[in-house]
Amino acid sequence: DDLLINGRISFAKVRMHAMHPKWFNFYGFSQKEEGDNVLEFYGAPPEGNFYIGRLLVSARVQRVVSVAKLLRAGTESGHTFEEPPSTIVHFYFDVLEISGCPGKQAKLELAIGSTKNSSKEVRRKLDASEIDDVDFAKPGRFKYKPGDGLVERLSALMPVDKTDQLDVVLSIWARVDGGKTQRVGYARVKPADIQEWAGNAPAPVWVPCKQMAHLPANIQPGSVLLSMFKSNVPVKDRGTPNVKPLSFVLR
Repeated sequence: DDLLINGRISFAKVRMHAMHPKWFNFYGFSQKEEGDNVLEFYGAPPEGNFYIGRLLVSARVQRVVSVAKLLRAGTESGHTFEEPPSTIVHFYFDVLEISGCPGKQAKLELAIGSTKNSSKEVRRKLDASEIDDVDFAKPGRFKYKPGDGLVERLSALMPVDKTDQLDVVLSIWARVDGGKTQRVGYARVKPADIQEWAGNAPAPVWVPCKQMAHLPANIQPGSVLLSMFKSNVPVKDRGTPNVKPLSFVLR
């Protein structure tokens, strides 16, 4: 058997209070990307950017009256517990712009566990100075027309307890080298931080992405401007966010 990932449970906490069934979510690295070479870059693993799996665990400590009653290490059947309460949650995303990453084309992928959806690829917006001589290895802007950045609904069975919920993983994919599409940046968003549906598409927000561990420092991870919300019931007409671009002077 191969070890995929490991975790720890505090004996001191379990000794005082039994731990009821709880989901532990594990994130690591894709073998197709960083693989096992992450430690060679960092010495210690950075934040995981790829969903590995999850475990439902309960634990308790029972005091032994005498050493003679100690049992050999092994596996025994435990008591039956009900799973933590869960509910179906629907997530909606509308991508307006991807900015600050290299490439000729780019798109945003959204994942909750093993469920994934992505926006359409959008071409890089060229400035007047780039029309004749563009360097796709440098950071650029990728703007969607209204409605073109809508992502198909993501639905997941989520535990009611916020600490048990899976993260929403945002990944920017770009065509950087020779037309090859690769993931250049990612961000993990807590479902508790996503706004509830209130009848109108919420205002878009910028989400800065983190760099991929295996990529060189000159490949910027970029940021994404998107509107996102969640709902316990399907939303038929989610509309599009009303965005008014404004000019600012930075001093």
